[in-house]
Amino acid sequence: MTKKLSAHQSMEARAKVLSLAAAGDLHWSQGLKELRKSLGMNQSEFAKAFNLTSRRRVSELENGTANPTVETLEKIGKPFGLVVGLVKNIKDK
Repeated sequence: MTKKLSAHQSMEARAKVLSLAAAGDLHWSQGLKELRKSLGMNQSEFAKAFNLTSRRRVSELENGTANPTVETLEKIGKPFGLVVGLVKNIKDK
């Protein structure tokens, strides 16, 4: 079961995810997991809320074993103000 967060904790968790993403320090799969946790949802709740096929699909996405479509990533990212795009990893010069 996922720990329910206060509104303040939820906002802080989302801000942290967005900051890591902006810095290029977050893999998309870990970002999905952190966004789900910031909502205080378990995988089943997240799957239902974002119209994903199942809890297993969410697990595969979070573990990086799934190959999501751009549409799936956009559907999940949109409520958080995120868009799908290519970024240059400045660490790999």
